[in-house]
Amino acid sequence: MEKPNLKKKSLGREFEKEFFGENAVFNDRFLMAYIEDRKRYIADFDECLYEAKKYTQQRIGWNTKDPSTALAQFLFQNVKNCLPARFHKELELFCAIGSRLDYFHGVDAFFTIGSVIVTIDLSLSKTKETKADILVYKKKYYFFPYLKRVARQIADILLDRLGSSSAVT
Repeated sequence: MEKPNLKKKSLGREFEKEFFGENAVFNDRFLMAYIEDRKRYIADFDECLYEAKKYTQQRIGWNTKDPSTALAQFLFQNVKNCLPARFHKELELFCAIGSRLDYFHGVDAFFTIGSVIVTIDLSLSKTKETKADILVYKKKYYFFPYLKRVARQIADILLDRLGSSSAVT
């Protein structure tokens, strides 16, 4: 059995901290016990999504409409700028790091407009296979222009799922 690469895992946690802050990434024995206990249950996506929404607001005190970290705020504002104004008030960004949505479904974060969602997986590698709609990988150079392109992709998926066209303004 191959040993986990602890250095890469640590760097991955640092990337998650950059995006969602110190409170999002933690070693919580209670949460790990909870996940271990819940493993025997079917990890229904909708149930995990509900828990992650609750987790975001209660556990880490994240404001889903006004992200507190520079990276999340940049991504959020750029997604918002790509959307028609009528969707601005409904747009939310949730953190799912450490939740069952993360553990079972590989979703670190997700955007919502009403009941429409776009899932995100944060990674150090652009070649990682993901179950999420969007893979956001850590680039060494030109990261902010890359995040702008990711924001456009997120907005396009949201609009498509809302039954709109990305050309709508």
